[in-house]
Amino acid sequence: MNRRALLAGLLLLTAAAPAPRRTPLQVVQMLYGGLKRPASPDLMSRRLKALVRKDEGRRERNLDFEWRSGGQEIPQITGFRARVVRAKGDQALVEASFDNLGERRFRRFFLIREDGRWVIDDALLVPENTKLADLLRGK
Repeated sequence: MNRRALLAGLLLLTAAAPAPRRTPLQVVQMLYGGLKRPASPDLMSRRLKALVRKDEGRRERNLDFEWRSGGQEIPQITGFRARVVRAKGDQALVEASFDNLGERRFRRFFLIREDGRWVIDDALLVPENTKLADLLRGK
């Protein structure tokens, strides 16, 4: 077998390989691991991605701050902790807490299993005391 055929076969196997299985906790950890970049749509449900896209298309966005860290400035997260509160069937609840620029923040993530993978469907933001989906809708 020549090199091109071997390389083509390897590429096909790689492309056909399923995405790695992530736990609800790993999804939330990944969300905070990439904090210097916008939240990855890969970690969001179809519903949440649609709300984000709609908000990004507005002249005046409903979501006008970095929702993961709760601030306008470059986040400086310390003391990050996350734990699975509940995981049953195709739904999970993960709570996270951290300090951002000296202010304590809490997040409660509602995850669903969509197309066989865990994704974030909504988040309760504290001290903002609102859900992410409601903010995106302008409520």
